[in-house]
Amino acid sequence: MKIGELSARTGVSIRSLRYYEKLGLLTPSRNKNGYRDYSPLAEEQVRTIQLYLGLGLTTEQIAGFL
Repeated sequence: MKIGELSARTGVSIRSLRYYEKLGLLTPSRNKNGYRDYSPLAEEQVRTIQLYLGLGLTTEQIAGFL
């Protein structure tokens, strides 16, 4: 799925998804045209990241165990 679809499904902004990718929390594949292609598992990963952030953990802490 494309980044816009993942954003719509999870309610997380595209900017945040790109940030998670930069930190290594998400690792989409790339199509030939350079577009990000997220697996169906990415939706669950984003929800997990959001849960941990809601519990007060930092992205650095989350990256440590994901």
